Amino acid sequence: MSEPKQEEEVDQGPRDRDRGLVARVVALLDLEADGEGSFRAPGLSTEPRPIFGGHIVAQALAAATRTVDVTRRAHSLHAYYLRFGMTDRTTTFTVSRDSDGSKVSFRRVVAMQDDKMLLSLGAAFQAPEAGMEHQIEAPRRRIPADTAYVMVDLMKNVVEKGTGQKAKELGRPAAGKTGTSNDFKDNWFMAYTRDLVCGVWVGRDDFKSIGNDATGGTTAAPIWTEFMKAGHPNTPVRDFDPPSGVYFARATPERGTPAKPGTPGSMLIPFKRGTMPSQFAHAEARSQFSDQIF
Repeated sequence: MSEPKQEEEVDQGPRDRDRGLVARVVALLDLEADGEGSFRAPGLSTEPRPIFGGHIVAQALAAATRTVDVTRRAHSLHAYYLRFGMTDRTTTFTVSRDSDGSKVSFRRVVAMQDDKMLLSLGAAFQAPEAGMEHQIEAPRRRIPADTAYVMVDLMKNVVEKGTGQKAKELGRPAAGKTGTSNDFKDNWFMAYTRDLVCGVWVGRDDFKSIGNDATGGTTAAPIWTEFMKAGHPNTPVRDFDPPSGVYFARATPERGTPAKPGTPGSMLIPFKRGTMPSQFAHAEARSQFSDQIF
């Protein structure tokens, strides 16, 4: 008798995996009512693991929320985390209704496991009321943050290794792009730091050539650098921060292939989630540079 066929596992995409994680978090916060002001989170059937502060705080706040008017929203909280629990054990949450005012409700929650206190939390809930209004509509993001960061990284390389290296004299991270038109009639350098954007154009009124081999890197970039040295605000030196959803992998810039840490000339390359080339995601390659993927 032949063995029953096993269904092949389908490799879920990033969005499906994210939905699965969100569903698991929602399930953890869906506590069971166990009497007036009492709730419980049954132990999980997975391998026992420690439960730390964020997990218990979220469940305690969920328990407190179940005891206030649905129109009131959590305004502030303060918690003391005493010890970690375990995922395979039931956690109980006892909610004390300390006060219910006309605008604010206050709750205290004690989380217990095996008769030992894990956490004590106090939370305030605010009734809805009119707040500040913007005089003008808040600006709308034009492109996704992860796409913007990848573009910023490309333009940082113009300054660090390309035609805009003159800008390194500014002494702070900058990103930009040089430009040169046909017959050397126009030169540009458009670049920025975390705090200031500046664009420089070099050309003639009569549209004649600036000069042989005149490029954005040789004419506009030096002007940009001198202006920024004098005009840049005296702010802390800050690099461009990668947003969530951006992953880094070490690679050789000439060939674009995976590289081990310490490989001469290699560098960290950012990728949007779901766009990392297959050779970087291969198990064998990952073992060589897994510490470079965030």
